[in-house]
Amino acid sequence: MNAWIQFSSGQGPRECERVLWHIFKIFCREAEDENIQCELIKAEKGSEKNSFRSLLISLEGNQLETLRKNWEGSLLWRAPSPFRPHHKRRNWFVQASFFAIPAKAELDLSQIKFEAQRGSGPGGQHVNKCATAIRAYYAPLQLSILCNEERSQYRNKMLAMARVLEALNLHHSQKEGEESKAQRQKHYQLERGNPCRTFKAKL
Repeated sequence: MNAWIQFSSGQGPRECERVLWHIFKIFCREAEDENIQCELIKAEKGSEKNSFRSLLISLEGNQLETLRKNWEGSLLWRAPSPFRPHHKRRNWFVQASFFAIPAKAELDLSQIKFEAQRGSGPGGQHVNKCATAIRAYYAPLQLSILCNEERSQYRNKMLAMARVLEALNLHHSQKEGEESKAQRQKHYQLERGNPCRTFKAKL
């Protein structure tokens, strides 16, 4: 069985980017314990050393469902800020989203066309003035997906590609019973509160 997992700091501060660096190491150790092979597909470095803004990882193994149950959703890291010593905030959230990839769902990347657009969501002047949003067109399914949650074009493009893959997966699994889109959709954006896991350690 194959899958992708995406870790994202959303529009969180640099502390959340540092959290992703720690999360990546913890996740890989747990995946190895479950005999799951991990391959880093894409990574966007954060603004500080030892930090990531987003990660996309390919997974292969027989225990993916166990791993998904332990990781999918909002992740909370509780620790003082390593960058702002007097900052009162102690809770830093990141998000993990799984995308199942059955062997029959083959994604032809050459069929995906990307178009940059101005972002209309939250994020301040940077998002509003720059073409950070990405619309992905996938001809075989006549699919059009707009992604504007992230602050950079690169991260929205990564997210768009993952969503196209998820749509392809759903297309191939319709005969077996279509998955609930609403249940999956809630994981696409960073959700603060009700974390599936909480970590307490120095950042």
